[in-house]
Formats: sequence, structure tokens, C-alpha cells
Amino acid sequence: MKILHVGQYIYHPKYAEFTRNRSGLGMMIQDICETLSKEDDIYLLTHAITPGHDCGYHILKHTWRDVLWNLRACDIWVGIKTFFSTKADLRMRLHLLYHAFNVGCLAEAVRAISPDLIHIHEYTPPMCGFIDFCENKHLKYVVTCHGLLAEKEDAAYIKASEKHMMDIHNSGKVYLTVISRRIKEKLIHYYKARYPDKIKIILNGVADSSALPEIDLSKSAEEKILLCVGQLGARKNQQQIVRAIGLLAPSIRKKLKVYF
Repeated sequence: MKILHVGQYIYHPKYAEFTRNRSGLGMMIQDICETLSKEDDIYLLTHAITPGHDCGYHILKHTWRDVLWNLRACDIWVGIKTFFSTKADLRMRLHLLYHAFNVGCLAEAVRAISPDLIHIHEYTPPMCGFIDFCENKHLKYVVTCHGLLAEKEDAAYIKASEKHMMDIHNSGKVYLTVISRRIKEKLIHYYKARYPDKIKIILNGVADSSALPEIDLSKSAEEKILLCVGQLGARKNQQQIVRAIGLLAPSIRKKLKVYF
């Protein structure tokens, strides 16, 4: 099966152009592509300028020449309209202009690869053009929500992209995947999702559980350290870790140190 993944960026320590952003989203997209490549033929298109790489999966070549060569008149119109209508600073409006121009590269990738499925990661403003392209061409695609915009203090045009995606979903045309039960519940709450059975929960995790070390604190006299990495806040649910540790037997709990 040929799957074309589309995302803003990834994090990959091997390639300089993919080391500028170390966000969880970039790491997850890379992990997903790497894992799925063990079973399927995986391609990845990002907004980053790259000569292309083969690293178990195919990172598509995406140069400035490619952006200009594949530029379509309809994308120029959308880009100019977005540039002048969006209430944001100049830097962000230039970003949105570039993202609109970049849709032609997706059109070319679809023509060259003929993927069985397109997987779009997130539905922030930079990804709206890709989603609309798939809709207009009646392509098979799925969208993954790696976070939630509705409850954030973001500009109106940023939140509007999420509403746009949910309007498409509410038409019954597209499946969404989310990375937690809570995100699914919030999408249903904020957008009155009509097809909750078409919002699938796929948790972040590891492909091979045998790679995880087995630690039996009940038999070990050695102190163990658990390091929890991430933003601190209610939406990250660190309270659940504290509650879980509180359920451990005192003999185990005293051997465990937890850092956030």
C-alpha cells in the first residue's frame, strides 16, 4: 500500500533541514512514517526545503524550483486573497502565502506517486490548502488531530482552520484520527461532531514493546528515576501520573523518584 503523508515539518537528527524544529509533532510524524514503512510504501511531503532522502521511507524532494515549477494559477489567487484578508503580522501572512503556493507540490506528488491514501497531519492554516485539494479531487485521505485549537488563545484565523476541517467532517466525507480520548471528546463538544464513530483514537506509543526495559521495583533495592518530559498543565494530565504513583505499594513507591 502506498501512503503519502503530508505535514509541515518533521524532526530528524540526520538531516540538517529537519533539525530546526524539535516539537513533539515533528517527532511523532517522523516516528509514524518510520514505523509504517516496515509494512507499507511510505512517502512524506513537508513544507521544508529539502533535496529529498530515503531513510526507510521516502522524503520527497522539495526545492524552491519545485515550488515555482508546480505553481498553479488557482493557488496564486488563493495565496494573494489569504495574504490581504488575514489579520496577522507580515511574517505570518507571508507564511500563509507560501503555504498556498505549495499546494501545487502536493498535486505533483499525487500525480507521480498515485498513493492509495493521503494522511494529513493536523488541520492548522498551513494544511488547509492540502485538505481542500484532496476534497476537490475526491481523493482518499485521513486527517490526524495532534492537538486542539478551539480552546487556545489563538487568532481567529487559526481557529477557523479547525472549524473548516470539522465542517468537512460533519458532511460525513472524511475520517479523523486523534491521539487521545480527551481530544475526541472536546472535538465533539466544541463542534457538535455528527459522526463520532468516524473519529478514531490512535494513541501515541511504540511499535515494539520488547524494546522497553522491564523494571521490577518490588525486587530491586536500587532507586529508579522516572523523567516526564512535556509542558506542564492540566491538558497534559500530569495529575494522573501523581495519582497512579499514589496507588503503588509504599515499598515500591519509596524506591521511585519522579521528575517533571
